[in-house]
Amino acid sequence: MNLENAASSAKAPFIFKWAARQGIYKVILYAKTADASVGNWKIEVRDTSATKSDGQSNEKDALVACKDSEEQTAADAKDSKEIVCDDRLAATEVIITYTGSPTQDLAEVVVVGKAWESYPCGLGHFSTDGTHSDTQGSGCKVCADGSHDKRDRFAADTATQATACKECDNSVKKIYYTRDLADKMKKDGCKVCSAPDVVHSNKGECKKCEAGQEYYAEGTAVTGCDYPPTPTRTTATLIAVTGPATCTKVECKACPPGTRNPANSVNYCHHCTPAKMHTPDQSTCVECPVGEIGDKTKNACVKCPAGKKRQAEDDCVDCDAGWMSAEGASVCIKCEKGTYEM
Repeated sequence: MNLENAASSAKAPFIFKWAARQGIYKVILYAKTADASVGNWKIEVRDTSATKSDGQSNEKDALVACKDSEEQTAADAKDSKEIVCDDRLAATEVIITYTGSPTQDLAEVVVVGKAWESYPCGLGHFSTDGTHSDTQGSGCKVCADGSHDKRDRFAADTATQATACKECDNSVKKIYYTRDLADKMKKDGCKVCSAPDVVHSNKGECKKCEAGQEYYAEGTAVTGCDYPPTPTRTTATLIAVTGPATCTKVECKACPPGTRNPANSVNYCHHCTPAKMHTPDQSTCVECPVGEIGDKTKNACVKCPAGKKRQAEDDCVDCDAGWMSAEGASVCIKCEKGTYEM
């Protein structure tokens, strides 16, 4: 839209008004002569509509300044200047003010924009048709946690790419998430969970594995995935993966038989110790009844053999000479006179 010709700073500020809100993409100021400098002009927008639209960033009647284009080079700016407005600003007014001296003349002022209801959703937002709406509840919404914008940049013709957001791909490596709008605005905005965290049902946060599970990865140390092929199971050992994004697979995996891990653990699954302990649920260690210790699987208990006993001890222990016990005994009993232990 051409909104002003032969503008002079002596007549500033210029205020351009619309009856219905507009989406303002940018304002271009053209100098009156070639190679003339165009500076000290400030562009502000204001929305005087009765209600705020879904996905709109500025509040009613608030003056919001637009910014110099980062894409325009110094050579391009000799006789013109591009001032870009935030992609979620709605306006019924554009106010152009001169802040310098001496007087500066412009050949032309061009405001680039569209009617709000045909203006694309801002980055990190979407709607059914990719555009804003003045109907409450029908406008642009923020991308859900765990998703991001499909666009690599905002432009006034990108509505068809704003009809849905793209989910972070956790099909093989469950480590990618978005939570903040700044990340959802990026085409490659998915962040990576640090080990030993993964993404669960809440796609906007990283959490450690649930009880009875451990952090599991596949890959090679050559590529940066340093998950050990055979983690230590005898004692609690810290998970040592430093580059989960370089792995070919990352997930939470059930503890191997005979090992356990509590919820939110930073360790690999490991055996219950000492011998008197076992794990009935892959997450906790429970002491076996007296006269018993954990079996070879560590998932159940087994009775101490005859000639041994366990009461407060950590393991089955031999009876002293002259004493004996039956299978599963908690104490040893003294042999009768004239007999001895077999």
